[in-house]
Amino acid sequence: MFLPRFLLAIGRFFRSLYRRESATPQQPILATGAGLRVIVQRMALQLKTVERPSRKFRKYLKRVRSTDTSAQPAPEDIHVLRTQTRHLEAAVRALALDAEPSAASLLKQLKPIRKQAGRVRDMDVMVGFAATLRQDRDDPAVVTLLEFLAAQRTRAAARLLRVIAVRERKTLKHLKDCVRLTRQQQQAQAGNGGPSFVKPAARALHLQAELAAPPTLNSANLHAFRLTVKELRFVLQMGTHPASEFNAALGEVKDQIGAWHDWSGLATATRKALGRKAAAKLLKAIRSRTKEELAKALEVSNALRARYFEGDTLAQARKAPVREIGSPAVRAAARLAG
Repeated sequence: MFLPRFLLAIGRFFRSLYRRESATPQQPILATGAGLRVIVQRMALQLKTVERPSRKFRKYLKRVRSTDTSAQPAPEDIHVLRTQTRHLEAAVRALALDAEPSAASLLKQLKPIRKQAGRVRDMDVMVGFAATLRQDRDDPAVVTLLEFLAAQRTRAAARLLRVIAVRERKTLKHLKDCVRLTRQQQQAQAGNGGPSFVKPAARALHLQAELAAPPTLNSANLHAFRLTVKELRFVLQMGTHPASEFNAALGEVKDQIGAWHDWSGLATATRKALGRKAAAKLLKAIRSRTKEELAKALEVSNALRARYFEGDTLAQARKAPVREIGSPAVRAAARLAG
């Protein structure tokens, strides 16, 4: 049966990601203990860490918008666009720019673009996962599922292009204003001789408190936990010397929870595409994989909390001044203040 050409591109994209991740040695994070002595060195905010995502966002917004109407936006372009949107949102909040009208307007314009790009991205990921289920090239259930995901992807991409057409001009205007505000903020702090990372450090502390807050992680709160992990990674990457091992641990948690969430989404899509009865065998395989990914996600997430937010550190942090905080992860965020 015929499958759209862009499904092959999606398959190549995910195979390249797999090879890249397999070739990159990962720091294990399952061992618990005292953690690192130093996670983030004293650092000053680099303006380019704010300007770089704004440039990449503009570049990939244009690339997606310029896609020929007879074609589909490339999976790589959708992925980068969505990631840079998240980077921009995290930077605006970390620098406390969201109190400014232009920054608040930027967040308002970015949200629909991010959400719609996320729907396209979800289809891309699920196509990649569904393709791994093809033990028989002529398996009608898997082929039907792939065709359903392809149609959903086409509709989601068309909606994304409409959202961009409506919001692009205002988004780029507010983005330009925010970059200008960031430069002014940094110049004012440099002129006063003050530290440039107080606001991002405060945001990092707040996010770390959120990561330690749920008494128990489960399928109901794991996705929200992942969103906080992603934002904390973006904030820590804003400095001159990001926390490499801590960020690697956060990245592993982010990826594993994302895998579980996408397999869960694939189960829902399978029911819609085939019906519960017709998809019984396929659903069994997908649910089994979903259960495995959930167990892994809970394991690495709980290991992260045990290693970096052990004991009642966060409860103490809420009461004690920054200089008295003992947790390596919390001390790291405090050092961001310079």
